[in-house]
Amino acid sequence: MSEQAAHGSTVTLHYTGTLEDGRIFGTTTGGAPLVLTIGGGEYLRAFEEELLGMVAGEKKAFTLDPEKAYGEWREGLVAEVPRSAFGEGPAPEPGASFLAELSEGEKVPVRVAAVTEETVVIDANHPLAGEILCFEVEVVAIS
Repeated sequence: MSEQAAHGSTVTLHYTGTLEDGRIFGTTTGGAPLVLTIGGGEYLRAFEEELLGMVAGEKKAFTLDPEKAYGEWREGLVAEVPRSAFGEGPAPEPGASFLAELSEGEKVPVRVAAVTEETVVIDANHPLAGEILCFEVEVVAIS
């Protein structure tokens, strides 16, 4: 009998992740498979849990609600900062990502949401926050 994926298993798989409207946000199709250890904390816990009990060659489709993925989008994680905070050079472009340093010295990833003549709007929400994520996976190997 084939080995089933369990906590601690290393799983090699191909996947395609889409939003509800069908837009692809990630895929291994045409490339190298994803290799992960279930329970290793490198990927969404709910994604890893969906792999439990699967065997090599098995395919599965599943959906993760925002609570099990990257959480709901939160207005409190969006801030408008003066363009002058970015120095004399050109302002960052919308869509650009960088690490912003908080007053406590902690660094958080942010994305530039909008730029005006006076301000830059930054968003610390995960780009997939608030989204329902749809996955199709195929397990290649388990070890």
